[in-house]
Amino acid sequence: MNRILVIVEASGLSSDFGSYIMRSLLSEGCIRYLTTEKTSEGMKSRLIEREGPTGLIVTTTLPTLHPENETRLLSITVNDSQDQTKAILKSLAEQNKMNPPDLTRWVNLQLWLDHAEHRTVIPYAEKIG
Repeated sequence: MNRILVIVEASGLSSDFGSYIMRSLLSEGCIRYLTTEKTSEGMKSRLIEREGPTGLIVTTTLPTLHPENETRLLSITVNDSQDQTKAILKSLAEQNKMNPPDLTRWVNLQLWLDHAEHRTVIPYAEKIG
């Protein structure tokens, strides 16, 4: 079965164990580790094995990940400079000029709110007082 595991922020795997799990997945295509669990017969060790996905996508704001993991993946960096951010915002503004949003419903809501009755009832006001 083809699967993709997406980890939205790599800092969630900042522990040594998290890095190990990611490394195992990338190197061996599966996760295999021993754990100890409490059973009715006392503490027992158990091998947990999970077949891995065919792909892993990890995002991060860190400049690099664990050095051992970096040798097992392809990093794609993005330009997050001020100039790039300005260019993106300018492009979005240009798109809005060509297709301005229809704000009629929002303007009508605001007009209605301006003229609506504004009484408020707080049923638990006595307890607050």
